[in-house]
Amino acid sequence: MERNNFADITGNIQCSGERLAFVRDGFEFTFVRTGNDVGISEISLEPDEDGYIYGVTNNNKPIAIYIQNTIKLLHSAIVDANNYIIANQDMNKEYTDAFQNISSAFVFKGIRFVNGPIRSVNTCHALVEDAGLENKLKEEEQAKLDAEMTTNLGVEQKYSGRYFVYRGKPQHKMFRLEDNGENVSWDFGSIVHRQLSIDKGNLLDNSDSYLQICFENNHKLSTFYNYYGYVCAVTSFLTFRAELSFDEIILMADGSKRGMTETAKCYIKTEKAISTRSMMNVLPINLLTDDMFSNLVYSEMCTELNKKVIRLPISIIPQNDSDVFLISTDRIRNICSCLEVEMDAAGVKISKNEELTHLISEVKNLVKSHREGKIGAEPLPKKTYDTISNSIMHWGDSTADRAIAAWNNCQNELKPFVCMKRIKIDDKDIAGLIQTRNDITHRGFRDFSQKDAETAVAMMALIYCLALKRIGLSAELIKDLMTRKLIG
Repeated sequence: MERNNFADITGNIQCSGERLAFVRDGFEFTFVRTGNDVGISEISLEPDEDGYIYGVTNNNKPIAIYIQNTIKLLHSAIVDANNYIIANQDMNKEYTDAFQNISSAFVFKGIRFVNGPIRSVNTCHALVEDAGLENKLKEEEQAKLDAEMTTNLGVEQKYSGRYFVYRGKPQHKMFRLEDNGENVSWDFGSIVHRQLSIDKGNLLDNSDSYLQICFENNHKLSTFYNYYGYVCAVTSFLTFRAELSFDEIILMADGSKRGMTETAKCYIKTEKAISTRSMMNVLPINLLTDDMFSNLVYSEMCTELNKKVIRLPISIIPQNDSDVFLISTDRIRNICSCLEVEMDAAGVKISKNEELTHLISEVKNLVKSHREGKIGAEPLPKKTYDTISNSIMHWGDSTADRAIAAWNNCQNELKPFVCMKRIKIDDKDIAGLIQTRNDITHRGFRDFSQKDAETAVAMMALIYCLALKRIGLSAELIKDLMTRKLIG
């Protein structure tokens, strides 16, 4: 749960054999020493390898607080924790009294994310109206009333009320991936609630969308931290918004015959309430094949088999609605850097003429001979040769020329976006933006033109288009997405 738990939380933790009291105010935790050595010598509040310390609330609930680094205490200390986790079940009192095995309450086998960007990319449709049965019941009721009128002449026909018939149907879109040899499922679905309240009466509700990630094995909180990052990156890319907030984040355990059961709720700090995008303005999950989704997640998941992964271009994505087309010098740098990455991934190159190809070949042979000691007084450092070789590879392939080629190659896919935003740029404008980036980076310039800003927006769309192609979307599907105001 990203929005804070507003109930007061107090409790105790164990540190260096001494019991410390704590109180929470928002995401700020104040730790107070209560032992005899207060003010005499410092003690160190050290997190475990996952960055958490563990304690017990005053209502006997285990709590994990993320402090990341060691904290020194003489009397007290205030820590701004960006997340904390509270277990659902009370701990065995003999454990909590001795502060033993508290971390075991946070071992999990699944994580559930509810609403926020999940609802944007996975619409709820687990509750459907059964019109056939509804009409059948109406007809049966009407036939019953007609029969009563026939046998009891003069009896006034009574209105029996209207039937509303709904069925709950399974809603699952599941993707199966592998993480370091372990099978991991990403299951998107929605929840149907039936509620009875005094003020609202009887309610059927299907407005909670979820993503549940399930593992084969039990995991510690370091895995939670990693997967929270994966989910944020993937949903940022799908919604084209960087600021995210979930209604709930729940750790799940294997409840044997009962399936997965909730064991703890996670609270993660966000600056404010964040609006979610309409499903009409995002890349929804139902458009992704298994391969597309795998490519998307593996772009963020660094595994033993995937060490040289090319990450998603998250740095170009706006923070929120008001930040979409706000261009700054930092953003121009990010856009141009991401553009180079995506062009490398897409293999965008300029064909070299025969003379340049011959020159590159000769220089490569010269560098090789120098590296092998056949010429020159003594070899240069290995990194120097690597730098020279990398430079030679890009001779004749200037960033500006490659960007122009990429822009022209993606005109069909980008046409709806260009028309909608009334963007009018040419090759000169693209080259001008690259030069502006170079001036900002290497000469400390802080100014740029309105045409640079317009071109930067166009390049942002180009980067997203190249990234969509990289994960496997077709040209027609990308073109359709550009009509959705996804980049906007």
